[in-house]
Amino acid sequence: MKKFFICILSFVLIAYPVYILSDDDPLLQPPNPGEKVLLIYAGTGASPCSTYSTQMKDAIKSALLSITPAPQIDELVINCGNRNGFYDELVAQYGVTNLRNWCEVWDLRFLDLRNNLEFDGTIWEDVLTYIGPSGQTDWDLFIDFLNNGGHLYLQGEHHDYYCRNTNLIMFINYVANTPLGQSRANVRNGAWAVNQFSTTPENFSTDFTTLSGDMNANYCGGISLTQLGSARSLVTTDLGASSDPTEAPGGPSAVVMGYLPGDLKTNGRMIVAWETNMYTEPTLKNTVSDNMIKNIYDWLSKCYNYTVTKTFNPTQVCIGNSGQFQICYQNSGAGLTSVDIWDTIPSCLSVTGISYTGLTPSQTGGPINVTGGKLYWWRFTPFNSGASGCIIITFDALQMPPCP
Repeated sequence: MKKFFICILSFVLIAYPVYILSDDDPLLQPPNPGEKVLLIYAGTGASPCSTYSTQMKDAIKSALLSITPAPQIDELVINCGNRNGFYDELVAQYGVTNLRNWCEVWDLRFLDLRNNLEFDGTIWEDVLTYIGPSGQTDWDLFIDFLNNGGHLYLQGEHHDYYCRNTNLIMFINYVANTPLGQSRANVRNGAWAVNQFSTTPENFSTDFTTLSGDMNANYCGGISLTQLGSARSLVTTDLGASSDPTEAPGGPSAVVMGYLPGDLKTNGRMIVAWETNMYTEPTLKNTVSDNMIKNIYDWLSKCYNYTVTKTFNPTQVCIGNSGQFQICYQNSGAGLTSVDIWDTIPSCLSVTGISYTGLTPSQTGGPINVTGGKLYWWRFTPFNSGASGCIIITFDALQMPPCP
């Protein structure tokens, strides 16, 4: 007797998260395992791309790698002369078209070639592009990253660096629930000690290192505390009277400011810093500035880290016989208020039963007629860190593919 087989291959399903929870770890420990971090910087090529931005990347990378457990750090170098944003380099270096492979993205492309120079119409290597093919501009990529729960660090400086900062403030105001109240960052002329670290939100000044002592700033920048909009001050200093009172009011200012998901029109977290010298210049950086970088990493952590896989038993089944497949999940990252898992089951198969190990879904749906078969979905509320289990589906094989 001739036998007909339906061969079914396992594949990965993607479950899209609904909410992001805050970093409320009472142990005040770094993420374990370490998060995946991407450092974007203006690197190889003519000066200054090969100097200041690279020094910034090296300083931050060194501080992060001293953490136990250390994060997984990837680098995205933007060559001098590439002024179309980072999309093409992302595709060339990693073969992906978005940033969703990483938990944290640090944009360190700040260059020091435009000090005291007004915008001349040139889109330099460190500018966040917003004009170009849909989905390929820096703005599009960062917004997609934030919408999918990623956490973003953006590097600015004091108000004399017009090109990078003007565009950066435009982006901040686009994604923030409430925009900044000034169009340029404040500046404090010369050397300045920065030593005011906020305990809120989420124990920033002690999670997970304790921040105390002076950071050695030089021409420090910041946003006035009265002009923060929906941002939160994480590191504060008094920048004194502004040298540009019409555009930058000066006074008590946020040198480092943060956004929780509720502060943004997107889902992720964001930190913006307005000083580079205190950790980029070897003569200025110290343990305090290194520890601040570590706490920023921790504050931007708690990203999603879960898998959903589908396996069949047996991998071949005869028409008229029964089989089983399992959709199994494992959450090794942050807990979620709710998560949905769904699957389209081809019409060649007839579902005869569904059972569960681990969590029991709070809601289920299906079968719903869709292209390619029938859609089933399961909602798990909550989906805590460490949750694991399987959805077990039994079926009868009705006919050979292709399915009608």
